[in-house]
Amino acid sequence: MAKQAGIPQTRAAAALKELKLEKRIFQGGDRRFARYAGDAKTAEQASANARKTAAGPAPVKKPSVKGRKRVAQAAAPAK
Repeated sequence: MAKQAGIPQTRAAAALKELKLEKRIFQGGDRRFARYAGDAKTAEQASANARKTAAGPAPVKKPSVKGRKRVAQAAAPAK
């Protein structure tokens, strides 16, 4: 929200806090799933929808091992 408004994050957080205290907006969810609306039911529905459609963290690519030959491990001698 701060990016879209072009204001510092701290100022946006303070403004949201004031609006919530005055009961002018309602927050559903928390942290990355926090959603705001004019009523509590809509805010909770928006947060629940965000959780359902979240993609999760991007997978980490493993470094390529092209050009390397794999060395087989020697089997332990039988006793």
